[in-house]
Amino acid sequence: LYDYVHSVGGVTSAEHGIGLSKAPPWRKAREDVIPLMRAVKKAFDPNNILNPHTLMDAPDDWVRATNLRYRVEA
Repeated sequence: LYDYVHSVGGVTSAEHGIGLSKAPPWRKAREDVIPLMRAVKKAFDPNNILNPHTLMDAPDDWVRATNLRYRVEA
């Protein structure tokens, strides 16, 4: 679904943010700008204390890698 949406010019998410569940397809669609985004984050957050391990660094298998409060079907 994400591949189709991106192929017709759509986006993975809008005003409510990306979230862990959409991080892998978002990274795939935006791989050209991620190095720049990581550099900006590192400049302003060198110790990675603001939202560590989210979005750009979220695991592809986020359901198994995170301890979510509620069960999620992926």
